[in-house]
Amino acid sequence: MKNMRTTRLSADAVRKPIICDGAFGTYFRSLYPDNGTPELANLDYPDRVVAIHRAYIDSGANLIRTNTFGLSAMLSNPSHEMIDRIAELQIAAVDAARSAVSSGHHVFIAGNIGPVARPMRHSRRENDVSGDPVEIYVRQAEIFIHAGVDLLWFESFSSVDAIISTVQRIRESSDCHIQVQLASDPYGFTEDGLLVASLMNRLAAEDSIDGVGLNCGIAPGLMMNVFKRMQRPRNKIFSLIPNAGFPAFARDVAAAEENIQFFAQKLSEALPLGVHIFGGCCGTTPDYIRALSESIHSQVCSADASDRTEPMGDNHSEEISSDLGASGAARQSSLSKKLIAAELAPPFNADINRLMEAAADYKKIGVDMITFPDSPSGRTRVDSIAMAIKVFRDFGIESVPHICCRDKNSIGLSAQLLGAYVNNLRRFLVVTGDKVPIELRHTTQAVFDFDSVGMMQVMSEMNRNDFASDPIVYGGALNCGRRNIEVEIRRVLRKMQAGATFFITQPIFEAREIENLRRVKAETGAQILCGLMILVSKKNALFIKNEVPGIPVTDAILDRFDLLSDPLDRSAAEAVGVLMCREVVEKTLEFVDGYYFSIPFFRSYLLRDVLAGFQLTEGDVLPP
Repeated sequence: MKNMRTTRLSADAVRKPIICDGAFGTYFRSLYPDNGTPELANLDYPDRVVAIHRAYIDSGANLIRTNTFGLSAMLSNPSHEMIDRIAELQIAAVDAARSAVSSGHHVFIAGNIGPVARPMRHSRRENDVSGDPVEIYVRQAEIFIHAGVDLLWFESFSSVDAIISTVQRIRESSDCHIQVQLASDPYGFTEDGLLVASLMNRLAAEDSIDGVGLNCGIAPGLMMNVFKRMQRPRNKIFSLIPNAGFPAFARDVAAAEENIQFFAQKLSEALPLGVHIFGGCCGTTPDYIRALSESIHSQVCSADASDRTEPMGDNHSEEISSDLGASGAARQSSLSKKLIAAELAPPFNADINRLMEAAADYKKIGVDMITFPDSPSGRTRVDSIAMAIKVFRDFGIESVPHICCRDKNSIGLSAQLLGAYVNNLRRFLVVTGDKVPIELRHTTQAVFDFDSVGMMQVMSEMNRNDFASDPIVYGGALNCGRRNIEVEIRRVLRKMQAGATFFITQPIFEAREIENLRRVKAETGAQILCGLMILVSKKNALFIKNEVPGIPVTDAILDRFDLLSDPLDRSAAEAVGVLMCREVVEKTLEFVDGYYFSIPFFRSYLLRDVLAGFQLTEGDVLPP
């Protein structure tokens, strides 16, 4: 077998731009729409593969990628026969690329490795596949190394844990050049909801990785925007490989609208910014690469332009007011010693009269903000943002919609935030969201483009760009009933890193939950509102215990309602629920930042009963 040439390119050594080829898969499908999977053509139609490589070389490319991008997906859950066939496809791909290079021409041949498949739409991580991603990538790398490619080229990745482990394994036996590319959305996040800049920092810290870059996902203008906002890693070969443009669809196959000159112009702008490798991804053709080559072939790469780009950190929360009682507009709390929030669940239908009456009552009591859940338990309710806008306009009280990641993709969630912002909402509670109920799953599918942390990262980036003049404030949920509270503490810290400035707990009843809350507060320093639910009857308590996940209603709580002489006495039952909340307030008053009330059936008057006698303002005591 042939051995790979071991030259590892360095940023200092690359003076002339390297022109990478364009898309293989979309170009192949445009030429041969009835031939199915492009990678199978390595064995079935090798002449066609050679011809495409040669077309890119003739257009000016001096780096071509093997026709193997989709093989990782095929290896995610293969049969033994398929494993052997994929190895044959890889070797045939290298042979085809080598055959396309004319004698006397120097063209780099890159062994192209794409990400593993995601078997289900809800699976957002590499380790959700049947096979071990590291083993899949290492196997392909070893085949490429023995086949004699010039470098290993990992592209279109959304996370880096598996890639870093893969590179470390490769370095045990090979000194080949390794280039790793991430796919970004227009806001600088990957498909997994991770910040590209943060992932780039991790890749840059790996000496075993020779080059990094961006590819796929977005068109050249948007990719340039993402690139300019990040700190380019020093001493790494940097590559920019954008799509041709936004895809149009013909016969269910994505194809970009032609914008060849714009493509070449935007990429040429990156040359003085420290980029070394230029090429094209989905939708590009030899015509794109020809225009690109003509635009930059006679120029030289910048030695180091890292200091010309603006660093993009992982956390911009220091730019945002962290006061729970104020957003960017510095709103003042009417209960300035302990913040009081109340939840109003939007109705299942269009009748909002009782909700509006409760909101008016909460304003009279003096609560600081009202929150609106986003169709909890996967049951359709009035939209949380629309409800928040209505209450805010009618009563002028701080209105905080919950943002759930279940029902909208990243485009819809970003649009939703923009819509809330132009209607003067500045504070949000971000939750991952409950699953779709089983009985609806045959007609309704959850989205979950990312979890609450990923959504917070998107909001952090929007604060940096869209909302820079008056940033939004957002918080997260906190489950003090979790058995392993260390897991919850780590999650709180991740949310804080993503810009969360406050947390609201699930309703708390037990001493163990109170101690967990005290520990979370001590170890994170987070601003926390203690969740309180006023149970108004044994029937209500039984419903919460059996129908609402995550709220631990114990038998001891049920027993307190059994002590009532008349279980149908509504006032007496309400008094039991009020007393249990007051007991929690007494035990947490010294260390929490406020309270978050969930009161069933719009019985807002019970809030006054809970607060009566506690000094929660600067000098006043609510009357008992």
